[in-house]
Amino acid sequence: MCLSLPWAGQHQGPAASSYLHALLAGQWAPYLARLDNTGSINAWSTDRSNAWIQVDLLRLMIIHGIKTQGARQKFSSLYISQFVVFYSFDGQRWKKYKGNTTSSQMLFFANVDATGVKENRFNPPIIARYIRINPTHYSIRTTVRMELIGCDLNSCSMPLGMEDRGIPDQRISASSYSTNIFSSWSPSRARLNMQGRTNAWRPKSDSPGEWLQVDFEVTKKVTAIITQGAKAVFTHMFVTEFAVSTSQNGVHWTPVLQGVEEKIFKANQDHTSTVLNTLEPPLFARYVRIYPRQWHNHIALRIEFLGCDTQQEY
Repeated sequence: MCLSLPWAGQHQGPAASSYLHALLAGQWAPYLARLDNTGSINAWSTDRSNAWIQVDLLRLMIIHGIKTQGARQKFSSLYISQFVVFYSFDGQRWKKYKGNTTSSQMLFFANVDATGVKENRFNPPIIARYIRINPTHYSIRTTVRMELIGCDLNSCSMPLGMEDRGIPDQRISASSYSTNIFSSWSPSRARLNMQGRTNAWRPKSDSPGEWLQVDFEVTKKVTAIITQGAKAVFTHMFVTEFAVSTSQNGVHWTPVLQGVEEKIFKANQDHTSTVLNTLEPPLFARYVRIYPRQWHNHIALRIEFLGCDTQQEY
C-alpha cells in the first residue's frame, strides 16, 4: 500500500542541522515542517548555509516521492527552489540519490512561492529508513514544509542479508564465475555496494544461460530485488535486463512469468547506481536464481533482496 508518510509528533519528527530561533515567538524547529502546517511559525527555517532536514521513518520504507511547500513570515515569501536528497539505512552511512541521471546526484526543482505544493517523484524509488533533504537554492532563507510518499509493503521490506553478510558466502552460488591469477569474481562478491577491485559476480562467459543463486536457508517472502553493476579498470559492466526463477528444494525451479512468457525485469543503466524492482505478487521461496538476459559490456552483478520471514508452509 502506498501512502503519505507524515511524522507523528515533536519528538519523533524530523531532525535538522540548524533552525532559526524566532524572537519572543518560539522557533522554526524541524518538527514544524509538516505539509500545510498552520500558525505564525509553521515550518522548518534556517538562515545557515548547507543546512539539511532529516526524517526517521523508524523502519525501512519504499519512498516514491516528496511534496514540498514554503511558508510566509509577515509579508515575506520563504521557500526552497532546489534541493538534493541523501538516504540511509542506519542514519550513519549516507548515499546520494542520483535517480536515472548520469550526474553524481539528482537536483530537484521545488517551489516558486510560499503556499503552493510541489510534488517530486523518485524514479527509481528509494529504499531507506532515513531521508535527508539538502536545500541548495531558496528565497530569502531555507524554509520548508514537506511530506514523503511511500509504501511499507505490509512492513515486509527488510534487506534479507546480501549487503550485511547475513547470508554467508557458502549460500551464494552461480553457474560459473570468472577467475584468473590476479582476481576472482566469485558469487560471494555479488553483495550490494561491495567494495574492492573485484566487487561483483561475473560469469566465465557472457551468455543468457548464466545464473546467480541465493539460498535463504528457509522460505522467505521476497518483495523486491535491488541490482547494481560494477567496474573493472576502465570497463563499466552491468545487467540491463534479467529473469527470475524460484525453488523450494534447489532442484525443481519455477520461472517468474508475465502471462505465459518469462517476465523480464528492467535493471541498470550504469555501473554504480542501484535499481529497485518490486515483486507483485511477492515470491515465496527458499532459493532464488537471477538470470541476466541483457547487459552492457559484460555481465556483472551486485544484488540485495528485500522481504521478510513467513509463517506459511510450502
